Amino acid sequence: EYSTGITGLSNNEIHSEIMKKILAHMEAHFNDDITIGDLSVMAFLSPAQLCRVFKQATGSTIKEFMQKMRIETACRILCETDKPICEISEIVGYKDVKYFTGLFAKITGKKPSEFRKDSKGRFF
Repeated sequence: EYSTGITGLSNNEIHSEIMKKILAHMEAHFNDDITIGDLSVMAFLSPAQLCRVFKQATGSTIKEFMQKMRIETACRILCETDKPICEISEIVGYKDVKYFTGLFAKITGKKPSEFRKDSKGRFF
């Protein structure tokens, strides 16, 4: 581990700060189309460097992390509201409800309608 010049911060400390900034942005804009290119510009890293730092920090790719964040939000909305699934799909950033339903089932093991029925009134 080495210190980087003027800042005196180690690579791990720099990566930690970058991750805080990236995760905060992803959380605030989870339902927008966020690209690795956009995030890499924000982090002052190449896309490949950002992907490596992100995977090391979270254990997931950026895409996987965004999908999980969106599906967790969808789970909460399904439990707390009676909004139609097509509306929830759009709220969490998926314009294609069929894609959303398939991804939801892949991540949770249930279709959104099944999840709502099984989880009514509580959030996992």
